[in-house]
Amino acid sequence: MSDNQYYGPGQNSAGMRHSGASPNKRPRSDWAGAGIWIALLWLVASVPVRAGYVPITDFAKTGNAQANLQSSFPAGLYTSTNSFATPFNITTNASGKNYSEIVGAGSTLVISNLNLPSVAEVFTLMNAYSPVAGPLASVEFIGSAGADQTFTLVGGVELRDFFQGSWEDTINGVTAQTAYQTNSVQGAAGTGNTQTGLTGTYRLDEQKFTLTNTFLGQYLRTIKITNLNGNSTPFVVGITAEVTAPLLSIWRAGANSVVVAWPALPGGWTLQRNPSLATANWEAVTNAPSVFDGVNRVVITPLETTGFFRLSSP
Repeated sequence: MSDNQYYGPGQNSAGMRHSGASPNKRPRSDWAGAGIWIALLWLVASVPVRAGYVPITDFAKTGNAQANLQSSFPAGLYTSTNSFATPFNITTNASGKNYSEIVGAGSTLVISNLNLPSVAEVFTLMNAYSPVAGPLASVEFIGSAGADQTFTLVGGVELRDFFQGSWEDTINGVTAQTAYQTNSVQGAAGTGNTQTGLTGTYRLDEQKFTLTNTFLGQYLRTIKITNLNGNSTPFVVGITAEVTAPLLSIWRAGANSVVVAWPALPGGWTLQRNPSLATANWEAVTNAPSVFDGVNRVVITPLETTGFFRLSSP
């Protein structure tokens, strides 16, 4: 079993300290140590830990990267050679195709029926044919309960040509970084190809999309990538989502009880408690959670002097 801990302000887990004081007249010294004892129903969510990467492979493919782009481009399991170090799975369908071209202004690659809980970041392997300056593509992420966030990819900032040549040839190095590069080779570019006999530098770039916290309590359902400039063609080689563990929250519910809550997501998450962080005596909370609007809730009564909570997954 791997234990995932959640941290409140100034704490190593979701902790509380009870002194019997009214929640609206709490001594300041208690506030400093308590971290999450909150007056009335003011909800505070702790920071999630990372749970893992999930490659997204089920999307429409239009071509073969090794045949159409450069023969050494990665296929199968590949980890980007940059500071992101993201694992991708570049799969090939029954027709031998393993990447998707988004041809024509307004054309959209729709990746639906996703079921990814509490996604914090998404990473793509994307470049373009004949990229120019200005907006080239938009990437929209849609959650299961209203979360919706769109990013615009700009030529020369987040998107560039897959061949080092005369088209937009730079990226910002922060949210877009080189994921793979091969030098002095032939490929499918207008120069540096098997027809001209010239060689050049080919690359795949990686983009990082940091989602808002509204996605942390929802499932990521849909990704839409749209071509915004008909003179350029963005293409997608790989997509990976970083799924986090669910957020653990706690609030006061009466004079002698609190509610501990977390999203009702798959994965077998178990609520545990410990009277002290100085010990490893974490025990499962036996109270059965009630589920309301997609959220597990457990009422803890009576309160102990000190208590800490965490979620554990198999």
